[in-house]
Amino acid sequence: MLSDVLGNFIDSASEREFDAPFIEMLRAMRYRDIHFLHGSFEFGKDFIAKRETDDHVDQCAIQSKAGDLNQDGFRKVRLQLDEIRMNSRAHPGFDTDLPLVVILVITGRLTGGASVSAQEYVQYVQRTDGTRVEIWDREDLLSTLSSHPEAGLAGNSERILSIVGRIADGTVSDRDIETFSRCWAGMGSSHREAAIAACEAGVLVNRLRTAGRADLACYAYIWLLRAVRGTEHPGSAVSIDLTPLAESAVNGFAQIAGEMKSALEWAIDPRTLLEAHREDFMLHFTYPARVLRLAELVGLLGLLQRDRGEDWGETAEALEDFFAGHSATSRPLSDRWATGLIPPLLLLHLYGKRGISSELTALIKWTCDHYEGGPGLANQYATPREEMNYQIGATLEVATPRRRESYLATVVLDLAVATENIDLYRAAVNDFAAVDAYPLAPEVDDSGGQYWADGQGIAFDRNAAYDETWSEGGPSAPARHYDREPTSYRLERLGARWDLLAIWTCLRDRHSPGMLGRLLSADPEPGLAAPTR
Repeated sequence: MLSDVLGNFIDSASEREFDAPFIEMLRAMRYRDIHFLHGSFEFGKDFIAKRETDDHVDQCAIQSKAGDLNQDGFRKVRLQLDEIRMNSRAHPGFDTDLPLVVILVITGRLTGGASVSAQEYVQYVQRTDGTRVEIWDREDLLSTLSSHPEAGLAGNSERILSIVGRIADGTVSDRDIETFSRCWAGMGSSHREAAIAACEAGVLVNRLRTAGRADLACYAYIWLLRAVRGTEHPGSAVSIDLTPLAESAVNGFAQIAGEMKSALEWAIDPRTLLEAHREDFMLHFTYPARVLRLAELVGLLGLLQRDRGEDWGETAEALEDFFAGHSATSRPLSDRWATGLIPPLLLLHLYGKRGISSELTALIKWTCDHYEGGPGLANQYATPREEMNYQIGATLEVATPRRRESYLATVVLDLAVATENIDLYRAAVNDFAAVDAYPLAPEVDDSGGQYWADGQGIAFDRNAAYDETWSEGGPSAPARHYDREPTSYRLERLGARWDLLAIWTCLRDRHSPGMLGRLLSADPEPGLAAPTR
């Protein structure tokens, strides 16, 4: 994921800007006794370090240079390499009894005749006194840094330590990942800032996957994508090209979500999933959460595959079987899960074998059951405890304020409109009105705030009036907020509609009814691939 971003950083970094990441890179490679010696009395040695192999220890002396080296440049550097070989003065930690390895590190490449001169020099020194000379260029550095993203965090690691600790002790949540990722906003001022964001995302993904939280690793990639798109929005100060970072984030998501898709077949029988997590104290709540999150991320994967013109039929079919096997897909714990239903239900509708009427009908019943004589469902910002209170508060004699607004009702209605299911739409309008479930409709401007929680430019119609008599092709939209939203959003116009859908899905409190219809268009706009099934 990091190669393009780290490559830009390596290309733009000065010698001293690269020192700290390089030291961390050496540590990641298990070098020890590392010392930074650059200065007036370095005698050619910018760094010294010891390197252990299976059968011996080498004393390494390292000279670093920024940028490319042509033949004249290499001739000058060769004098410093010779000084390293002939002068043992360096530091008390420099062990002259160990075999010496001289390493030249360049953040660029050997150009012109320099590559041949360097090859001859390495062979000459080996023949003359047996000293080993190694040359690490841009590609070597890039490969190592990509494998050890934590090395790129030298001098900036403090802010990530807390969340890494929470990952280790199993208390991290999707909210924690989102909150942490806000520090990536405004990364467009330098390649170093972009590299730090990419490295932090890489560390989070690595730790989350190791901890068995592939779902949260997917969110880490989406929040990195959010930071890029939010930074790029007009009005922000951007002086570098962030496109490679956006592409890397999307590719990273696709890889991990693809691995999660393989779990659908394993978990198609609810008993399998329940048995795997039978020790969960609150299995009644963790089971539907796992099911809904898996459906959401695989749904996003399928839409991404469609967007790219790839074969997405297999993903849709696996998701269809998963929905058929798990009734929890139509039992969201609160409004917080409403946007997560959009990607999988859109994908199932596009797949087109049987539509999504049964899923929407089940969601209508679930919503009405909680609003008829009950407190309703917790809102889209609810904590797990608040979700629990609304689900079983009465049983536990927990006082729960009655809630009339329903974001889930809005999502169901907008999906019915987008899929042109007029009969189900009218039934939903009547049923929600009968139990006093007021559709809560977000209205989002095409401004920079659309990418951020608590961002400017988002408002809510807390009792959106859906027209019971509306039908496709009628004189007006089904509700007033349809007419008030933008005709399109910036990322749609850039051919990055999936990016916007993914970001808004994970923000949990916003969607665009108009964009749902445009995404389902039989004649996709540029940037969207037609179905390949």
